Amino acid sequence: MEGAIAKLKNKGYRITLARKALLRTLYEAATPLTIPELAARTDSNEVSVYRNIELFTIENLVEIIHTTDSLPRYALSHGHHHHIVCTDCKRIVHVPCGPEVTIPTHNDFLLITDHEVTYYGLCNKCCPS
Repeated sequence: MEGAIAKLKNKGYRITLARKALLRTLYEAATPLTIPELAARTDSNEVSVYRNIELFTIENLVEIIHTTDSLPRYALSHGHHHHIVCTDCKRIVHVPCGPEVTIPTHNDFLLITDHEVTYYGLCNKCCPS
């Protein structure tokens, strides 16, 4: 969390109490959170949370995780990895991957700058035996 604050300071952003609270909440969260969940946990309004999350995402401090829900979830970034999402209980697990990632090419694209991989299935608790 301190590294994120230092990065924002170095880029000239103000370190407000709301930003600190949001970073602390993300740091302490056991699972990625939605904007409404972050707003409730930080006692902030959703618009303020959304704007700060947008800034954190631009600065690569926060990652967006898409699940089968309609709302994306957010977590602090911690290096390149993929996700497995339980389609029943919505549990999200990080899957580490190696430093060398092969990104497929396509004739309609000159440059691919990033990728996201999410696997969906049932966790041990939700899978019928």
